[in-house]
Amino acid sequence: MSDFLRGKMSFEEDPMEKFGVFAQQTMAAVRSEKEETQPFRVGTYYFHEGNGLYLIAACAGREEKMMFEELLDSLSLTGIGGKKSGGLGKFTPKYGRTNKVLERMLREESGISMLISCALPKEEELKQALEGASYLLQKRSGFIALDTYADEQRKKRDLYVFAVGSCFANRFEGDVYDVSENGRHAVFRYAKPLFLGVSI
Repeated sequence: MSDFLRGKMSFEEDPMEKFGVFAQQTMAAVRSEKEETQPFRVGTYYFHEGNGLYLIAACAGREEKMMFEELLDSLSLTGIGGKKSGGLGKFTPKYGRTNKVLERMLREESGISMLISCALPKEEELKQALEGASYLLQKRSGFIALDTYADEQRKKRDLYVFAVGSCFANRFEGDVYDVSENGRHAVFRYAKPLFLGVSI
């Protein structure tokens, strides 16, 4: 990570090669008896032993920690990513302590800060956040799979955020945005930043 942030990482060999393997499989979409079955390709990434997706979370107290773990356990059963209805995306959460090097980098104040989460400043923060920034925008969308929200599945309102890897001279607080549209209740998307200090 330090080599990458200093621009000294060697790419002669694929740095992601030992993390896992990507595979594709053909699946079929069966819509009705009148329509022809349509095949489509699904890409799946399988992590090697000891690798996986990592979350960084901080909780105000024991009650919040228990609620977070309960939500994560529930999410592990339904899955994340695409094709959850086909059984993909399920996972087993494991809990550990923050890596000391990573914790130092998260706390480090530096001239440039790099996003390691997608984020969107509040309207009043936007102008200052853009000064000296180098960034990419990313569209966040998706479906709301809650029967309490609407009688049928509805799309979330699109939200454009700064992508992971965007760099800023001025840090911002960000916000949690309501992305509901004509539903029975609000649906929120978390867009607060997680920054790493980049030493140049």
